Amino acid sequence: MSDVLVTTLALIVVILYVRMSAPRARRLMLLIAVTALALFTKESALAIAPLLAAVQIGRGHGRLARSDLRVLATMFVMCGAFLVWRIWIRTPHADDIRPVSTRYVFKEQISRTFGGLAVPLPASASPRLVLVFGTVAILLPACAVLLAHRRAPAHALMCIGAFWALIAAVPALGYLFLGNELEGSRYLYLSTAGWAVLLTAGSTAAGGERIPMRLVCSSAIALIALLSVQESRGLILNWRAAAVERDLILLKARTAASERGCHRVRATGLPAVYHGAQLFRNGFEDAYAALHAPGEKICDLRWDGHEFR
Repeated sequence: MSDVLVTTLALIVVILYVRMSAPRARRLMLLIAVTALALFTKESALAIAPLLAAVQIGRGHGRLARSDLRVLATMFVMCGAFLVWRIWIRTPHADDIRPVSTRYVFKEQISRTFGGLAVPLPASASPRLVLVFGTVAILLPACAVLLAHRRAPAHALMCIGAFWALIAAVPALGYLFLGNELEGSRYLYLSTAGWAVLLTAGSTAAGGERIPMRLVCSSAIALIALLSVQESRGLILNWRAAAVERDLILLKARTAASERGCHRVRATGLPAVYHGAQLFRNGFEDAYAALHAPGEKICDLRWDGHEFR
C-alpha cells in the first residue's frame, strides 16, 4: 500500500507543479503539504525534488522564473532535510542495513531499473513474449535517434523520461532486486511513468512525419500496452489466490488454537509468498489479532504446508 500511495502522491506533486495556476504562496504551501505526506509515506519520495527539476528542464521555458526557482529550492531543502534525518538523526533499528555504494552497485542499479521496465515479466513468461518487450524497448529509442533528420522536442522528452526512470529508483539503491515472480518491482512504480514518457517520445520521434512509420511505432506501443494488460491480469489473479490462501491459513490457525484452548498464537514455518504475491513475510500477528479470543494463553504452532502442528 505504501508504494502505491507514495507513487500517487509524487505524481500529484508533479502535476501540481506543472499545471497549478493558484497564487504563488498557496501553490507553494500545497506542494509542501503533499510532498511532506509523500516523504512520511515512504523514502522513495526523496526522488520528488530531482524529478521536478527534470520536468522543469523538459518544459524548455528558457530562464527559470523566480517563483519556480523558489519552489524547486524548497523541494530540495525538504528532501535533503528528510534524508539527513532519516540516515543520521533518526534512531536506527537493529535490522537497518545501509548499502555500500560501489561501482558494481551503481551498475546493477542501472541495469535492473531499465531491465525491469523493459521486460516487466515473471520468469515463467514465454520467451517470445520477452523478445517482443525487449525488441520494442531497444528499437523505439534507437530508431528515434537513427532515423531523425534533425533534433526534435521528442528527443529531449526521451532524455527526460530516461532520467525520470533512473532517478525515481535511486532511493532503492542497494535494495533493488526483481525476483522470478517480480518481487521488488514495487520500487519501480514511480519509474514506470518516466518509462512511459520515454517510449511515447521515442515513438513520436521515430515516426516523424512519415505516416507508415508513425503507424508502425503506434502499433508497437499499442501491442506493448495490450500485452501488459494481459500479463497484469494474470498477476492480479495470483494475488487474489494468495488472499484465499491467507484466509485459509488464518482459519486453520484459529481452529488449531481453539482445539488447544489457546487465545493467542506464535506461528513459524509460514509461507512468505504465494505465486509471487506477498503472503506472510510479515504481519501474521496483526492479521490473527482480529480473530483471537480474549485471554493470555499462547500456543506455539508450526505450519507444515497443510496444517498447524
